[in-house]
Amino acid sequence: MGTGYTRNDTANNIADGNIINASDFDGEFDAIVTAFSTSGHTHDGTAAEGGAITKLGPAQQLTIAATAITPSTDDAFDLGSSGAEFKDLYIDGVAYIDAINFNGTAIASTAAELNIVDGDTSASTGVTIATSDQFIINDGGTMKQLTFADLETWVESNIDTGASLTTVGALDSGSITSGFGNIDTGSSTITTTGLISGGSLDIDDVLINGTTIGHTDDTDLITLADGVVTVAGELDAVSLDVSGNVDIDGTLEADAITVDGTALNEFIADTIGAMVTSNTETGIAVTYEDGDNTLDFALGAAQTTITSLLATDIKIGEDDQTKIDFETADEIHFYAANVEQVYLGDNIFGPESDSDVDLGSTSVRWKNAYVDSITVTGEVDGASLDISGDADIDGTLEADAITVNGTALATYIRDTVGTNMLSSNTESGIAVTYDTSNDNIDFAIDAAQTTITSVLATDLKIGEDDQTKIDFETADEIHFYAANVEQVYLADNIFGPESDSDVDLGTTGVRWKDAYVDSVTVTDNVTVGGTLTVNGTTTTVNSTTVTIDDPIFTLGGDTAPGTDDNKDRGIEFRYHTGSAAKVGFFGYDDSADAFTFIPDATNSSEVFSGTVGNVAFGTVTYGSLSDGAITVTAFVDEDNMSSDSATLIPTQQSVKAYVDSSMTSAVTASSTTTLTNKTLTAPKFADAGFIADANGNEQVVFQTTSSAVNALEVTNSATGNAIVVGAFGSDSNVDIDITPKGTGEVNIAAGNLNYAGTAITATGAEINLIDGDTARGTTAVASGDGILINDGGTMRMTNVDTVSTYFASHSVGGTNIVTTGALSAGSMT
Repeated sequence: MGTGYTRNDTANNIADGNIINASDFDGEFDAIVTAFSTSGHTHDGTAAEGGAITKLGPAQQLTIAATAITPSTDDAFDLGSSGAEFKDLYIDGVAYIDAINFNGTAIASTAAELNIVDGDTSASTGVTIATSDQFIINDGGTMKQLTFADLETWVESNIDTGASLTTVGALDSGSITSGFGNIDTGSSTITTTGLISGGSLDIDDVLINGTTIGHTDDTDLITLADGVVTVAGELDAVSLDVSGNVDIDGTLEADAITVDGTALNEFIADTIGAMVTSNTETGIAVTYEDGDNTLDFALGAAQTTITSLLATDIKIGEDDQTKIDFETADEIHFYAANVEQVYLGDNIFGPESDSDVDLGSTSVRWKNAYVDSITVTGEVDGASLDISGDADIDGTLEADAITVNGTALATYIRDTVGTNMLSSNTESGIAVTYDTSNDNIDFAIDAAQTTITSVLATDLKIGEDDQTKIDFETADEIHFYAANVEQVYLADNIFGPESDSDVDLGTTGVRWKDAYVDSVTVTDNVTVGGTLTVNGTTTTVNSTTVTIDDPIFTLGGDTAPGTDDNKDRGIEFRYHTGSAAKVGFFGYDDSADAFTFIPDATNSSEVFSGTVGNVAFGTVTYGSLSDGAITVTAFVDEDNMSSDSATLIPTQQSVKAYVDSSMTSAVTASSTTTLTNKTLTAPKFADAGFIADANGNEQVVFQTTSSAVNALEVTNSATGNAIVVGAFGSDSNVDIDITPKGTGEVNIAAGNLNYAGTAITATGAEINLIDGDTARGTTAVASGDGILINDGGTMRMTNVDTVSTYFASHSVGGTNIVTTGALSAGSMT
């Protein structure tokens, strides 16, 4: 039975003045869905379920009984049409068909004739095959009938391929072509007065093929041309006597070679010895020792012809301890006593070690030295030194007495400084006087200085006293003291207080104006009296409590944006579910144009994605609700659903009232009602009842049989499978009859007939050949054409080549065959 509809709101929550929860509507709607969309009405004849549907069609053309589905009129209705065909037909029993039309061709064969295809073992013994008799062949994929005269013509034209043609008479015409196999005459002789030409000649592993003679393992060992014999391998002979010249492009390998009777090594030695016997030699003596076949070379002690000795790392000298060595590129090194003394390089001629080599000696000196300048790091000794020009002394001038133009140096200095330098000089910030009574210079610095531009000194101090000062006591640092305590200091990359948390930067009453710094780190409180502007990329606040007095929090910039950056606006938060860390988001989703909450969000450049989460609210006041497809604007309480609106939600009370009212006029046993998307459980059709089409015309008629126990079963299918039309019932074997009306036929489209799992690809015309169709094939029999035979009770398809093979295997031939075509296969033994 069907489920029917029962009021689900037993607590009467859906009533005026009550709070209606979503679960109330959900339960009520579920009950309605169960009643009308799940099980529906069974139409089993019981109360409230409707009577059995036994007939279908606009005029009740189809009657469904317990064991049969029958049309209302015999031979009146088609199962499908030429333009609307069923896909596959599966019948488990017997199909009773008055006539068969296969893809537009009527099949005239009887059942007995069709059974021949199944391998009928019965055969007529009184039939004599005549040339006009026909048999069935497969002509390139099309079944045709041909006469035995056609078969004879084909066999005679193709008998040359018979491998069993073993005996012939004296062949005195025809020819053997390139397709012929081996010729084995045994011990007989092949005699010819003509020329043997064409392929190759193989005699005891020697192969002659055109211009090449070779071995079976090296077929082109010898090549013959006009006047030339070319050997591609090795020529092995006891001796070789060549009266002319020998040209060897490769390697000549010989155990011994003689030249005009003389061994090759002695011939070479004597030839070279003669070359140095009367030759001219300069700086070197070359002699040939005939006894041991050697050449002796001796350089002359005094060389007068060598004009250059150039080599990398060349050495010239007495031995390796006293030499001139070119060991370094672009330099010449001079050694004595196994020690490098001096060297010559680019723009320098000097000693190898500092203060180690003398230029001359105390007893043997150089005569004159002409140099631009002389730098002496040691002492210059001389009886006297007379310099007519200027003298530049970088070191200390030590003298017992020094006079300047005859005046003692001390007097000369006092006169120059006191009388000349301080008498009419200019002084600024200081007063300088010369006291002639004691030859002193007195200095007095002015109290107010305006000209000093720098005061630089190690451990310099500047200030009021030693308690309040600027002290340069530490290298590269400046220390500032007040009240005898260092307050702040300046060092490389730092200006800071000396003691932690001790010095204020300004006071509460006197503040700095602006501060421009890269970053600020504060370990205590920060109070900003004015506006705080942060222009960095990221602002991180690691506080546990954040309080903001401003009731409005502005996101997305401090000015109106000029373009859409496609970024979301809202709050990103972190939390832990107990098993994993998560990132959540709630705010404005730019792409969805809606406020969105995502508990498990992914942030990609300020664009959030993820599955939206649940939201709990109290009372919700809304403008409209939308799921993206339907927008709901309000709830209504209408018992008759008169608004018929797609944007209004009815209350549970109005739904119940409407359903209760509609149920009274629903389907009854005698009413006619259009059912849309309804499930019929065990419907019953009256005798000759039918299923109608959209116009009310009979489409399927159900006929009733008394005490029916068998019925037609239709099973739908999943993708790629066939729809099954079968029989079921109490009987073990149930036939299915398909009976067209009058001279109507059962039409099956080409390629749509499957028998016992095997697709039948034969056309109707091909099947009709079994019925003795007199149509003749016009195409001559060709190799590969098929022929239908009875193979021990099973009909099989073979080809005419098999027939030819059959003839050949039965020793077709004889002594009367004296003329053949061109024999291109087989052998003669």
